[in-house]
Parts: sequence; C-alpha cells; structure tokens
Amino acid sequence: MEERAKEARRAYKRELSSTGRKKKKTVNDSMSEQAREARRAYKREWNRRNKDKVKAANERYWNRKAEAMTAAAQDQTGRPATLEG
Repeated sequence: MEERAKEARRAYKRELSSTGRKKKKTVNDSMSEQAREARRAYKREWNRRNKDKVKAANERYWNRKAEAMTAAAQDQTGRPATLEG
C-alpha cells in the first residue's frame, strides 16, 4: 500500500474516533445472534480463501481515500497539499 494511502487511513481513523458519532442501525441489529455468527463465519472463510481479493480491495479503497483527502486539502487552501502532519 502506498505511504499516502496509509497516512490517509490513519487520519480517517483519528477523525472517526474523535467525532464520537453514533452508530447507524444496520441489518445486523435485527438479526439473531446465531444468524450473525453464521454470517461472520462465512465471511471469515471467504476472506481466508480470497486473501488476494481482500488485499486488492483494501488497497483500492485506501488509495481512493488518500486521493479524496488530498483533493479536499487542495480545495481548502487552493494549492497542492501533502498529507504530512
């Protein structure tokens, strides 16, 4: 993963943890514990069998986040910005 994407991920996690937002209701809220565990087991197995797909998807996601954060910083200042603190 690119360093820029790693920094974007760290910044996103810091922002998310500092906002204290409430969790949105999801489908999992209405599922039984047994159904939730079955879903988790399936996802763990799928992730184990498809490590390359999981890694590629995560990398694409964080690269997009890094680009969006860079663009947002550039829009605010009117000049190119770096993600360095």
